[in-house]
Amino acid sequence: MADNNKQPSKPNYMMGYSEAEQQCLSLRTAANNPAYLLPHLTPGMRLLNIGCGPGSISVALAAAVATGECYGIDLEVA
Repeated sequence: MADNNKQPSKPNYMMGYSEAEQQCLSLRTAANNPAYLLPHLTPGMRLLNIGCGPGSISVALAAAVATGECYGIDLEVA
C-alpha cells in the first residue's frame, strides 16, 4: 500500500556536507566565482568543468556557451 503521507524528497549532495555547507555551495555561480572566465566564453564553445561538485556553476557556464556543449564531472555523485 502506498504511503500518501510521505514528504517528497529533495536532491541531496552526496559528499555529505551539512545543510549550511550545501547552501553555501548553492550560492556559487559563474558570475561570482569564476567571473574572470566569462569574457572568454562564447556561444558554440565546448567546455569541460572538472570537479564541478553539485553543478551550480556549470549551469551558468552552459548558458554562456549555449548551442555549444558543457560537461561537468566530479568524483562524487551529486
